[in-house]
Amino acid sequence: MTVMMLIILTIYLEVRELAFKDKIILISGLAGAQKTNLCDIFEKKGFKSISMSKFIYKLMQSSNTIVTLENLMKQSLYIRREFGTTYLAEKCIEEIKNDENSDKYIIDGVRTLEEVDKFRSTYSCVIVLAIHSTPLGRHNYMVTHPKSLVKTTEEAIILYRFELNLGVGKIILLADYFLFHKGFVDRSKEIEEKVHDFITLMQEKTGVNKNTSFR
Repeated sequence: MTVMMLIILTIYLEVRELAFKDKIILISGLAGAQKTNLCDIFEKKGFKSISMSKFIYKLMQSSNTIVTLENLMKQSLYIRREFGTTYLAEKCIEEIKNDENSDKYIIDGVRTLEEVDKFRSTYSCVIVLAIHSTPLGRHNYMVTHPKSLVKTTEEAIILYRFELNLGVGKIILLADYFLFHKGFVDRSKEIEEKVHDFITLMQEKTGVNKNTSFR
């Protein structure tokens, strides 16, 4: 084996070893795309899931703010205005740094490019995975889900526009990987199969082409 071949083999093995070491996967998608279901599946694969929204809920709880769709949107804007556009990302990063039990993280609910940039300026291995489904599928899932704050078509439209104004659409368009499903009902089984394909791709290939779609 030549020296050059040995160097190439060493680099290959190092990159392969890093395939899911200290890996941060950022999940983005519009409301009703089943981001939480996706994160639950990654948790089963050994990832630790951190929801960005939980930091919003904590602040709402501390101020005794009633949890409604309108208040949630207002609080989201307030946090970014008062504490900075990367505040929620910083809270996630703080939790990661204080965690000694995992080296693989899935971040649920990234909504701005500033948040993506914050993660990428902090960690070398950051992947953006967008999840998407049809408008009718997202709507039907939201209005029928027992924990959803969205109960009507009008509320769904308001929330979509709010998220698009924040920048979710840009993240979806610029995502490294794209997972699409039909929506309507809980698609956990379908999503799990696509997560398996995604993880297999990441583990078996190095220098894999990004902007891959899992349909």
